[in-house]
Amino acid sequence: MVQMQLKQKGKNRKLKIAKVRTKWESNILVADLFLTSGYVSAWKHVAGIKLCARTAEALEDLLIQITQAYIPNDDLIVRIPENETEGELWSYEI
Repeated sequence: MVQMQLKQKGKNRKLKIAKVRTKWESNILVADLFLTSGYVSAWKHVAGIKLCARTAEALEDLLIQITQAYIPNDDLIVRIPENETEGELWSYEI
């Protein structure tokens, strides 16, 4: 398992990263980012982004780049499974 930290940076945006789930799907590493609205409290729809990569390093780079557009609600630790036997892993707040 690889761990990385996503920190709050930049200006407030309309959508923010709430949680990240990582897992292997058919030999491809997938990260599902669940977004929440920062401004519209009545907005109840779930929005998300799906990132796909072949290696953990590539997924880390994608997560760092997407964090510049959608900052996390809180500082998050994202866990990335090294192989398919680890199952799906969820991020947690620090």
